[in-house]
Amino acid sequence: MVSITQAFAIDLTGQVCVDQFEGEFYGGVSTQVDFIRGAARSTGGKPIICLSSTTDNGASRIKPLLEVGDGVGIARSDVHYVITEYGIAYLFGKSIRERAVALIEIAHPRWREELLSAAKKLGYVRPDQYLASQAAYSVDEERIVTLKNGVKVMIRPARAADAGALPGPTNAVQRKPRDRGRFPRRHWTARERGGHWQRLLLPEPHDQSS
Repeated sequence: MVSITQAFAIDLTGQVCVDQFEGEFYGGVSTQVDFIRGAARSTGGKPIICLSSTTDNGASRIKPLLEVGDGVGIARSDVHYVITEYGIAYLFGKSIRERAVALIEIAHPRWREELLSAAKKLGYVRPDQYLASQAAYSVDEERIVTLKNGVKVMIRPARAADAGALPGPTNAVQRKPRDRGRFPRRHWTARERGGHWQRLLLPEPHDQSS
């Protein structure tokens, strides 16, 4: 089951405004949370929150804090996928720092630095947190690779929101000097096992057959 909810705004912790925005009511008490929880608990379900990155007058819909008149209709603990025209943020089970960074990455580029500064003042992220890229996430660089043992992996560019799992002693790939040309940068990958995808960290191979 897939649940898609249109939102007016979301703050950097994941609280979602869905029925009251800037003091105006656009709906009554609804069942959005029921659909989100139902999708989350169904096999292969996807609970999705979607919103444009900015309002009609150019203000960011992703905010450091929701303002007076922005009603919270969906709690941060129920949010899984958040989608704007600049990408997807997966928030479920994430820390406040991870949520803030993931949401800033899908905000409109002209608001990202301001959001990052606000997140630092609120203590959501470290003072030295930075965004490596202002560009939208490059979906075109994602690809499925079949290894020699038949295991399928999806390789994609790393994002700032992945930093919490980078790089531990069990998943870091040590590069020898002779490998620097063969493995130009690290990518995240998800490995399919038992119907589930496991996240791994692999270098980007030039030979996609191995």
